[in-house]
Amino acid sequence: MYENNIQAEEVAAFLRHLLHRAPGHLVVLLDNGGIHRGEPVQELLARTSRLHLEPFPPYAPELNPTALPAREGPGRGERPWPASTKPS
Repeated sequence: MYENNIQAEEVAAFLRHLLHRAPGHLVVLLDNGGIHRGEPVQELLARTSRLHLEPFPPYAPELNPTALPAREGPGRGERPWPASTKPS
């Protein structure tokens, strides 16, 4: 666990760890944060053909169940769970 924000080097180290543990091709889904596109990550991508990074769309509420319209809930204007909790 990190006490401070991580940088691109820590992301690259994590990806190297995954590559050592997982056989075959590795697809990793990431948000569009700059640390996921930094130079250490780009260098790692250039050195291996097994690693494939796929970005999440910048805005896709249909892919996030907590962002569904209220009409999707059990009753009109209700969410399927309390607003103060997240689904597990």
